[in-house]
Amino acid sequence: MDTIRVDVSYRPLRIGWAIEAGDKEAFRSAVCLSYALWGGRFNPILIADNDTETQRLVDLFRVDLIWPVGNGDRVKALPEKFPYLINPFVHDSLFVEGGNGRKRAQVLDVHNALSHLVDGRDWQRVKDRGVRLFRWQPKDQLSDLFIIQFGHYPSVDETSVDYGEMLKRAANATEEELLPDTPISSRYLDYMSIPFLSRFGLQRHHSVDAGRDNPGFFVGDTSNLEDLVSFWNLRAADIPLWFIDPNHLARFAEIIPAWEKLMRESVPHRNEWDRHLAVWSDRENPDEVRHTHGQMELLFSHVYEHL
Repeated sequence: MDTIRVDVSYRPLRIGWAIEAGDKEAFRSAVCLSYALWGGRFNPILIADNDTETQRLVDLFRVDLIWPVGNGDRVKALPEKFPYLINPFVHDSLFVEGGNGRKRAQVLDVHNALSHLVDGRDWQRVKDRGVRLFRWQPKDQLSDLFIIQFGHYPSVDETSVDYGEMLKRAANATEEELLPDTPISSRYLDYMSIPFLSRFGLQRHHSVDAGRDNPGFFVGDTSNLEDLVSFWNLRAADIPLWFIDPNHLARFAEIIPAWEKLMRESVPHRNEWDRHLAVWSDRENPDEVRHTHGQMELLFSHVYEHL
């Protein structure tokens, strides 16, 4: 008789967050919820008003379920357009009360990640490198970017779990204040932060074709929700990027050369074409985008609906 071999690879559930166009509060909530979950960094954000793009993203990311964030009719109705994505939960909340009266996540979260990782050899290296919880002023013009780039957890009122305090205890994490209207220090790249923990211990499956995934920069407007969602989804596709806003270029003066150096050191093992760094943007004029990076040799990767 022939023998059949079956290899099973486990991963966290991949949630597609449904938000309405222009709803920045829902966007912020989706990002914070993602970072509270193990693997949440790989959860795409879906703008419910765009049916065609949503369908493409659901297929591309192999979404397991769609979770509405916000109260708009389009957001609430979006899961019904994908009846084959069955919601496995009985409750209508990601955090439900347990027997002790405290809430717990229905999916793998930071608590599960830390419980699994803290006794491993790699975790001591994380602590030795240093973990930072970044804080900033809510009125900072780059605050929505910082939520993505440095990470932020949902409020304790929402989850009944203080994930920040949990990370402090497990990794000896300390807080770092980002001052408004000042350059972002390149030394911040030396530390681990919330987005790193969301993906720690996970790796790509060998069967998944990465496609175009040149690391580098994303050029956009931090006040534009569509740019922020595009940036989030590119990073959710496991592409290392730093968002650069030409309207606040002085604040990125230290980060741009430091990030370029870090990315060039990360690609020598790739084939020749994939060793190129890229600048991603939905702007159609490459020169308009490249000028923000001086004389750097960067590919232009246009972000458009078919990407």
